[in-house]
Amino acid sequence: MCHFVTAYVPKDANIVATEALFDQNKFGFKLLDNPNVQKQLSCPVIQVLTTRSSCDCGTRLASATQFVRDESPNKRDIEKLRDKGWSESRIRRWLDEKAAAAERYEAAELQHSPKPGPETARWVRMIGQLIGSHSAGWVGILVHEYSGGLNSERITLQSHKSIQLASLTEDTLLEMGEDTMLIVYA
Repeated sequence: MCHFVTAYVPKDANIVATEALFDQNKFGFKLLDNPNVQKQLSCPVIQVLTTRSSCDCGTRLASATQFVRDESPNKRDIEKLRDKGWSESRIRRWLDEKAAAAERYEAAELQHSPKPGPETARWVRMIGQLIGSHSAGWVGILVHEYSGGLNSERITLQSHKSIQLASLTEDTLLEMGEDTMLIVYA
């Protein structure tokens, strides 16, 4: 399973100029045709795979919305330990160890939390150039973890989020959410 970032522009976009801008900004430009995604959009689009490598695993896009499971012990966990014969002091030590581990994990997460970088800056620049040059009236971006073929994967869009170009920031790209179609327009 690999993450891929795909871009979407309206069917009437200037494809030659669009491809040139993708290339100038160091993005790939491979045309896709995933009918499942097309059916979920309100108008015909050109679908583009933007990677220049084997995949986009590790992309910063949509990385701020990845959540951590809550693994704090609950009453049932404690009852199971009591049923196993654990003493109250042993359970208390175990709870303290779990709390300390959670604090260390949280501190490490904050230190490594998603931050804008060269990738998000390239996206903001390229989208601005596409819309500013009138090569495309709008640009959509989708991050999805694929387990099948790029043209055949059954992707269910979780939501659509439309914003104006003036509101597009690198943080917007970090927070867009996996399987959310972010649409940026003039």
